[in-house]
Amino acid sequence: MKTLKIAFIALVGSLLSTSCLVDDEAPTQNQAQTQMAAGFVNSSETVSYFTDQGTIEHEFYYELKGGMSGFNTTTLALNYEVDAASTAQAGVEYDFVSTDLTIEPFREFGILKINVHTGNFDANSPTELILNLSSTNALVPTAYETVKIIFIGCQSGLAGTYTNPDLPSGAAGQTNFVETTPNNFTFTMPFLGFNGGVDPIEMYMVDICGEVTLLGWEVETAVSGDVTVDPVTGAISIEGLVIYNEGVVDANDVWFDLGDTVYTPL
Repeated sequence: MKTLKIAFIALVGSLLSTSCLVDDEAPTQNQAQTQMAAGFVNSSETVSYFTDQGTIEHEFYYELKGGMSGFNTTTLALNYEVDAASTAQAGVEYDFVSTDLTIEPFREFGILKINVHTGNFDANSPTELILNLSSTNALVPTAYETVKIIFIGCQSGLAGTYTNPDLPSGAAGQTNFVETTPNNFTFTMPFLGFNGGVDPIEMYMVDICGEVTLLGWEVETAVSGDVTVDPVTGAISIEGLVIYNEGVVDANDVWFDLGDTVYTPL
């Protein structure tokens, strides 16, 4: 199955080079009658500190998601509450700076500000602040109502050079796991490459205190796969790597089923 899939990778480049046709004449007359919708920009955020740097203010964004004619003409009032499943504690890992959340007229977003107490992070395991958003004068879609802020005090050691025989030809059998931000990495995707494998494709993952998760790949459709790290050799294994056609994991909408692959540190 892998061989068959790889034979079609040249199509990836051509798919990326084409643009979608948009019907500029699509009806919009009903949009003005729909309620404004708002929600968090990201469903998950990581905040990483490994030494005490004092209290540092962090910003987390919420934005308009649609409705009316595409912009709000009055102030949208939003409320947030701490989910009972949160493990981070106010006064320990964080304190709120923002009280009232709003999106002002003709603005597209707002900012939730939190003071982060960097010296109070757990060095062995992450803690989570889970916030739920609501509003009395805006719709908050379920997909955008929650943000999970993960406080990480344990530093990943996965950065480095790895070999993998499954890498595309342009990678010459090895890749660097590059730490772009604390505990977040880019690396070369196995099996697939643009232009018949000449140009490698990047994948993204995060290491949260030893729990490694795939975040996506360069083409930005959904991916799934179980990642484990051998505690003795440091080898990173991905089992059941699947690439989907759209932005959600759907077993009925698989683009590439790539199987298992292993990255071995040099």
